[in-house]
Amino acid sequence: MGGKISKTLSERPVVLIVGGGYAGVAAAKDLDADFNVVLIDRKDYFLHNIGALRALTDPDYTSSIMIPYNKLLKNGHIIQAEVRTISPTHESKCGFEVQIDDIEPIRPDYLIIATGTSYAFPSKVASSLAIEAPSFYQAGRDALTRARNVTIVGGGPVGVELAGEIKAKFPKHQVTLVHPRPLLLDPSPLSDKFKEKTATALRKVGVQLLLDQRLLLEQDLEVTRAMSMDRYLAGSRTLVTDKGSIIDTDLLFFCTGARVNNASYEANLDDRCVNGRLQVNDHLQVQGTTAVFAIGDCSNADVQLAFVGGKQGELAAKNIRALDSNTELHAYVKLPPVMSLPVGPRYGNTQLPNGLVLGGFFTRNIKGKTLFAPQNWKLLNQNYSNKPQDLCENKEPSATQLESLKLATLFGVSESSARVLAQGQVSHAGRGQDHT
Repeated sequence: MGGKISKTLSERPVVLIVGGGYAGVAAAKDLDADFNVVLIDRKDYFLHNIGALRALTDPDYTSSIMIPYNKLLKNGHIIQAEVRTISPTHESKCGFEVQIDDIEPIRPDYLIIATGTSYAFPSKVASSLAIEAPSFYQAGRDALTRARNVTIVGGGPVGVELAGEIKAKFPKHQVTLVHPRPLLLDPSPLSDKFKEKTATALRKVGVQLLLDQRLLLEQDLEVTRAMSMDRYLAGSRTLVTDKGSIIDTDLLFFCTGARVNNASYEANLDDRCVNGRLQVNDHLQVQGTTAVFAIGDCSNADVQLAFVGGKQGELAAKNIRALDSNTELHAYVKLPPVMSLPVGPRYGNTQLPNGLVLGGFFTRNIKGKTLFAPQNWKLLNQNYSNKPQDLCENKEPSATQLESLKLATLFGVSESSARVLAQGQVSHAGRGQDHT
């Protein structure tokens, strides 16, 4: 992101953040004023996936979940690229280097791993380009419009919210949710009262619940292929559960849990992982390291929730400041079980940290109406009320030769490698304010 090298930041440490989700963005924004921050993400937009399920059913909401990165950082760089490997090295202060494609490795002073998780559409979308992503949601809406009988596999938060959003926009559709445990949202530390009230809210809007049942899908190759590709499956078919329930469906969604995006570090950090999630200490440092942090869904520090990732991003930033100033590190404190779970825009339940469960009125006003879209546009320094319907409106010309030179200086790589990085650089509205 263009501009001259700042006299105040040119010699400051480089903080490389791998992953631009809720956790990575929080850390990058917090550190931007005082460090040379570089955030790498494979997408050219921030996916506000808290609202992704509504983006499927409501075409007017789709643009709300794809937020441009171009105003996030005033000083730092955001690069669109795929990180191939994170490997140990003696040649960087943090002890690790990051490899992108075939260019020279990047060796930062501090490293934050925030690679997040993958989930089946529509909770997350595979497209790395903002110009392409809306077409996935349009295709899903078209499939929903044609369908009459929708089946959702999995009664966790995603399955519950998806069922509620579908019934809100398609009230005449038959929606069946199948969950393998007696209570929705199990296993989770949330209270039974919250889980039971969630089931009541779903039944209130007309969702059929088949609890403590599993679909027998192993023999249906088309179904298993769709599951492996994180896709929904359209087409009429008859499904059977292990309890003998028969479901006629013409649209099938899979909401069976997230998978950690660990491909970049599994080969070299597998001994520090549990189920793909990096083990961290109380300060969110990766086990056995000092200057490497893991935050958000790829860390084992806490539950996998967006606001939890944001909290961890802020704490990792605070601890990098502490390391830089040689002061005491701050410990991460887990919250008690808490969740706000809408069932469409009007209904739902919220469990507060003290265990109190509140119903539709509270949930509607705290989350259900907008699903935190305005707050997250503000987080990325964007104006939600003036958000572009054309997701390319905020694009600017590609990175200049000057930007390549600055990246070469920052990373200590050749100009040819820096040009590759610059080609993936997200344009910056405040060009001229770069401090690297």
